Amino acid sequence: MTEAQKEEHGGIKIGSAFFGWLTATGMAVLLTALIAAIGTGVGLANKTDVTKATNAASDNSTAVSIAGAIALLVIVLVAYYCGGYVAGRMARFNGIRQGIAVWLWALLIAVVLAVLAAVAGEKYNVLAKLNAFPGSPSKKAP
Repeated sequence: MTEAQKEEHGGIKIGSAFFGWLTATGMAVLLTALIAAIGTGVGLANKTDVTKATNAASDNSTAVSIAGAIALLVIVLVAYYCGGYVAGRMARFNGIRQGIAVWLWALLIAVVLAVLAAVAGEKYNVLAKLNAFPGSPSKKAP
């Protein structure tokens, strides 16, 4: 019975994979906000002002970069695990293929956004027009 169902309903389901990608994206946003809130809470608990934090980050730029890369890697892995799980549960069969399809959705959407950004050029670059946008703390001020 299960084999007949698997043969009939198995394979990659594009819709399930898309909703898995949406779940992964939402989870990444939530986890990033959680990490930022934890960092802010630690800074407030230690009564650190922005200047001290910027100077400390500039002095320890390697450690900050490594910690940021590890945090980003954990966020992406957890988020896409959740997205693959949702896609696999929605499609009922071929869970690993559904998880791979979630990554393919992410790749496809990234390529589409990159092409749109290349076509639009500097006309819609909002961040370049902001004068008050803070720079990276790893860059030393001139």
